[in-house]
Amino acid sequence: MELLKDEKTELLAEMTENAKLDEEDVLANLSADEIKQQNRKLRQAISSIAQQFDQEKEKLMKRIEDDEGKKKIIAAYEKKLTDMDVLLEELDRKE
Repeated sequence: MELLKDEKTELLAEMTENAKLDEEDVLANLSADEIKQQNRKLRQAISSIAQQFDQEKEKLMKRIEDDEGKKKIIAAYEKKLTDMDVLLEELDRKE
């Protein structure tokens, strides 16, 4: 999850940096309507990236929950096995 956050931050920083570099050259040649259109496209792209990030985050959080549940089940079975071992040892001693 941290990797996704870092990746998103890096991507946004790179996009911002590229936009600043491109802004100097491109914006001088664009009309106000073209600039608004480019701005709308960038906002849509960022929204899409954010949505994809949230979906991936949700998937990873679900996977983490599943893994935690599995760990609890395994711990319970290990406890039962330990208890069974104790019972078997007692049975062996009684025989």
